[in-house]
Amino acid sequence: MTITVLSLLAVGTLVGMVIGWRHRTARTSAVIGELPAAPTVLGAVLAGEIAVSYVATTFHDEWLERVTALGLGVRGRATVTVHEHALVVSRNGAPDLVLPATALCGVTRSSGMVGKFVADASIVVVTWASTGPDGHEVLLDTGLRPDHTSERGVLDDALRSIISTAPAPKEQQ
Repeated sequence: MTITVLSLLAVGTLVGMVIGWRHRTARTSAVIGELPAAPTVLGAVLAGEIAVSYVATTFHDEWLERVTALGLGVRGRATVTVHEHALVVSRNGAPDLVLPATALCGVTRSSGMVGKFVADASIVVVTWASTGPDGHEVLLDTGLRPDHTSERGVLDDALRSIISTAPAPKEQQ
């Protein structure tokens, strides 16, 4: 009897988690709309093949509010390449994230983001803009933690260089 009750409780918990994830995905999809269109020409590689942990994508400055739409909520391994005109995050087991330089708004460091906390500020947080279904601009933060300490500065510098040369998003002009 006890095993049956515990089994039903475990199954009920798993079903509740799946339903919750689907509801969060629907809510975040309604807010962020589609990803920015990837540029047709990526340009020269400024920093390439940096192995990272893809932490998550959240709403800007709300680092506990995970965005699950479009596969952005799945944590995992990735490689990052910064091109003249785009940031490319090639994720294992999830769709690649290709953000045009024109969508990038800023880069900062953090020691924590949505369930991933580290002692040093080793999470590189990229702020970028998406256009919601109703045409308004939505700012998002994507956390990337390079495997090697020396690559954090390389990633920061490369991202800052393409952000400074790209036109500002509509909201900042």
